[in-house]
Amino acid sequence: MKIFLCLKSYGDFVIQLYAIKNFNGSKNVDGILITKHLKPLSDALSFGIKVLIVGDRKNYPAIFNLKSSNLLKILSDYIYYIFIFSSKCYKNFLIILDSYTIRYSIVLFNNNVQFLPSSKNIYLAYADFLNCKKVQFSTNKKCIRKKNTPTIVGIFVDSRVDIKRIRDSSLSLIVKLLSEYDTVVRVFFYAKSKNQDYRPLMGCSYEWYSSFEKLISNLTAVDIVISSDSVTAHLAELFEKPVYVILPYRNDYWLPLSSYISNSCCTFDDLSNGKNNLVQFLSRLLITIK
Repeated sequence: MKIFLCLKSYGDFVIQLYAIKNFNGSKNVDGILITKHLKPLSDALSFGIKVLIVGDRKNYPAIFNLKSSNLLKILSDYIYYIFIFSSKCYKNFLIILDSYTIRYSIVLFNNNVQFLPSSKNIYLAYADFLNCKKVQFSTNKKCIRKKNTPTIVGIFVDSRVDIKRIRDSSLSLIVKLLSEYDTVVRVFFYAKSKNQDYRPLMGCSYEWYSSFEKLISNLTAVDIVISSDSVTAHLAELFEKPVYVILPYRNDYWLPLSSYISNSCCTFDDLSNGKNNLVQFLSRLLITIK
């Protein structure tokens, strides 16, 4: 069995789902192997793709969270996952990894492993690996809604990595820019995040979600997504929503495919000093201007 492995982030898992859904026409990969902390997201997404759970530990693996894990926990996870992957049930697996790391090499030292080819973007790397000759994306369409019905723009602020969260000052600039268009602006926060730092803004609503089901429900209910560099950006790509990504620094390799190809992204600094293409992104998609 040839299978992708995802031990780390939610975004990695969503990218793998996208790759199998869109690039796997010749059935080169049979499914995805994930750790249990990713299961809530897997359960919220139903694409008929085979997903297998490795082990029974529910927490994010300490071997990929060195800064906030103690040495005992890290060693425990290494021993645990080495033991798991040494079992007979994984001997017939060809495990596909997105990159080579020392951590993977330790955990999977006794397994058949293959890596994605080098590329400028993670989606293109998967397409190359799966022999997909023509990469297409359908998130560049104009957001045509019923007459006199405004376009709904969803701004998803949060990220698991704190420095990637859209700043209060950046949010203010985005909402002000959107006021020039015939839009309904919905700003979404993760319920457990530090959203008390954000000032109330005119021209938008603040809403909260506490589960992946609610996040996906919110995302699929909007026409355009403006997102932090997080799983939400990749979920927008998976659900074929036009997505613009706001980042603390450029990282083209991990951009959603449509954002990479159309350069639909900017940094916090570029947003604040006007050196960005957000207006062009909106003008391309939005039909009605006030």
